[in-house]
Amino acid sequence: MSITKKKAIYDFFSSFGIPAYEEHQLFAEMPLPYLTYSYPAGSFRDGEISGTVKIWYDDSSDWEDAESVERLILDKLGSSGYITPCEGGGILIKRGKPVSKNNSDGRIRQKQMNIVYEFITNG
Repeated sequence: MSITKKKAIYDFFSSFGIPAYEEHQLFAEMPLPYLTYSYPAGSFRDGEISGTVKIWYDDSSDWEDAESVERLILDKLGSSGYITPCEGGGILIKRGKPVSKNNSDGRIRQKQMNIVYEFITNG
């Protein structure tokens, strides 16, 4: 049984040691740390679709905490991207440009990463 595109992307982002949530599925304040990711509904003919991953930590933590999660993601993506299998094929997830930037509001530290999705699926 193959998994849906949505579940494949969730499984990918849930593999980095902190909870992962689809960007628009976070309805309440969740305990930090966690990451959020954009989910682009796409198919084979759509080409590359830009997305973001945001790594959220309490401002009392060091940037090193968020950067260690970023390194895990970048290592898994490598220089060519990572294909996560799903129904009808797979989804290629690659580094976007610029790769990342840091944001802080005095309470929360956020590392925003740019990524690119490419659907290699038959639907």
